[in-house]
Amino acid sequence: MHHYQLYLLHSPSALPQHGECQQLFGELLALRIRGYVREHGLTVMPVDAYDHFSTHLLLCQDDRPVACAKFIPFQDCLSQQRTFPPTELLARAGNEPARRATEALIARLQARHLDLSYDCAFTLCPGARRSQEAASIVRMMHGAWMCYHDSVGPRHFIVSATLRLKTERLFQRLGCQPVCKQAEYRLHSINDEPALMMHFEQGTPLAQSWISHYRPLWEQRRELGLPHASFAHAI
Repeated sequence: MHHYQLYLLHSPSALPQHGECQQLFGELLALRIRGYVREHGLTVMPVDAYDHFSTHLLLCQDDRPVACAKFIPFQDCLSQQRTFPPTELLARAGNEPARRATEALIARLQARHLDLSYDCAFTLCPGARRSQEAASIVRMMHGAWMCYHDSVGPRHFIVSATLRLKTERLFQRLGCQPVCKQAEYRLHSINDEPALMMHFEQGTPLAQSWISHYRPLWEQRRELGLPHASFAHAI
């Protein structure tokens, strides 16, 4: 793992507008666009207003960005007057059982003063996908994801698994479960792809083993910006 560096970027709009911070953020967005074009075609634009106040995870190999992900805290959606993405996605898809189940989950966590996030935009660089290290990079990125939630992020999160890519299988192995029995829906923003809305509460033995294995990478991360105040309830 000595060729890899992990970065955690909090609220990029609040970071300095010049130098390394914005360069990394620009490289992260460029990576995401390339990855989404490869997987979903030119009709999908994976950049939005949430990027400005989210927390971003970026994995670099010898200074070259190879994978990234985005975490959107529920409390920050409230403060920014933005809809929490999972409920909006399910409402647009017309999946009322899953939307109600997700809103009930949010209400239960809020009653316990616990925050949660929507984790999304997992992207692997197209060039890295073709390399012999692709599987290792995927494990490393998801191991860092588990380390994030084990260390500084909300203990609970919601994630949408794209069924065509079979991401629900990995998410389930790490501890994610469908938000209800009717959690499948269509992602209108990504070519009506079938997806599954999932919730994470507690990691599996596999998640714990990845946390232990990738802890050295996580502990050597470079963190830019300050963690959201909303995370304080989850630590």
